[in-house]
Amino acid sequence: MTNKELKELNDLNLADNNAKKITAEKLRELTTEFVKSNGSFADYNNSSVTHQTITADVWTKLTNNGLGTLTETSYKPYYCSSMFSGDEVRLANIPLGTVVTLRLDNTITTLSNNTNVTYRVKFKDSLGATVYTSEFDFKHYKNATTVSSVSLYNFYIGDAILDGSISLEINAENNITALWNGCLITIP
Repeated sequence: MTNKELKELNDLNLADNNAKKITAEKLRELTTEFVKSNGSFADYNNSSVTHQTITADVWTKLTNNGLGTLTETSYKPYYCSSMFSGDEVRLANIPLGTVVTLRLDNTITTLSNNTNVTYRVKFKDSLGATVYTSEFDFKHYKNATTVSSVSLYNFYIGDAILDGSISLEINAENNITALWNGCLITIP
């Protein structure tokens, strides 16, 4: 909601109020819209340093316990009690139509030369059933190496995933190891 829209809402309320004072109901509505318009984020970091073994050509769910020392949830949306649980981004209470950005930080160790790695997110509905998957990042590693990998993914809350969740999966054409270090969830 823009500042202009907030002012119009306030003016409408005062015009209908004989005492020309804002009502508690309208104050809650204005405050809610103001807070929602300022954006928010939560950053869930892994306390584990154990890499997962990823078998060639097998989609594997990455794990992140969200208990790392750099986890920051003070700035998450006021309407969400938690945005991460059980290795998944939780979409509960995020309003329909909201745009969400994920920044996914991983450490990848390729065990052979010329390895292609692909990330995807798996969207689930509010009952936990998979609705769809979306591949979003493709990386090629020319040499066997250990690297930090940062990926961004944007989506919006649609009817199919309202109050659902998202898991992160990885696939590689050769065996690798992977560690999901952190997940920054931003709502602009």
